[in-house]
Amino acid sequence: TDVPPTTTKVKEEIPKEGTENVEKSSVSDETTDEKPSDTSNEDEFIKANDRDEIVNPKDLRKSEEIPVNDIQIASGQKVVSDVPQNLGGKEGDLIAMADTTQKEQAVYTVQSGDNLSVIADKYENISYPEIIKFNNFTEEQANNLSVGQKIRIPEAKPRESKAVLVGRLNKVLENVDTRQRFSQDIIKQMLSAVGFDDRETRIMSAVAMAESAGDSGADTVKSGLDPLKKKEFSIGLMQINMLPEYLPERLPLFEIEDPDELYDPIINVIAAKRLYDKYGFEAWETYNKGKYKDFLTD
Repeated sequence: TDVPPTTTKVKEEIPKEGTENVEKSSVSDETTDEKPSDTSNEDEFIKANDRDEIVNPKDLRKSEEIPVNDIQIASGQKVVSDVPQNLGGKEGDLIAMADTTQKEQAVYTVQSGDNLSVIADKYENISYPEIIKFNNFTEEQANNLSVGQKIRIPEAKPRESKAVLVGRLNKVLENVDTRQRFSQDIIKQMLSAVGFDDRETRIMSAVAMAESAGDSGADTVKSGLDPLKKKEFSIGLMQINMLPEYLPERLPLFEIEDPDELYDPIINVIAAKRLYDKYGFEAWETYNKGKYKDFLTD
């Protein structure tokens, strides 16, 4: 069950004369023209298959089967190669990725009535969770802004096309019987494929299990939760609410023409990522009520 967006009330405080009301814990006193340092980790990492270990590239170069070259990769560029099986990989694995640290594009001053979702909407291709990450906000800080507070806005990253995501998810589900309930492990792989990071994937897979128990054909009419669609009509694996009042926003956001398309687990997970980017975890009732915690895994 996903819930309608709510507006977080902004605390209005009267600034003292000659000072600006800015929370020191999350705001810099520097001018908006200053850019964050462009430093990056000097170490080079290569991921071997799906294991949680980091492989030293120096060790990989000892393999006679991997030629060494001086190719440079651009920021965000992915390198996919034919990894020898004795290294635990398979053809098509991601083995390297350039640093993708986002830079700052602006500093926004919080106004009365603002919340992070509203602020994100003011900037093209910027999501609410991106602003949280970029400012290192805790959940409490993200939900309690003050008028006059300074919010750093990251540069926009290009959104991956729906076609690319569909192709990636089809590969994840290549050997999965989609007529059956989805396991949490498969849901995790799907969430990761559309761009959720490890922490988000862990939480969102638990949300999915709490919402639909892995049933991509579930909805709140069939379940009896809201048979008359008075408060919600939530559909599919991630239970996305598609009441008539949400359609003008969500149909174009999800790039669909009919809510029934959300019974397709691939379309549903892509839609969930876009909904998350706009409203965060709070778009799902099982997150707000803590029910997802029963399904958290290591």
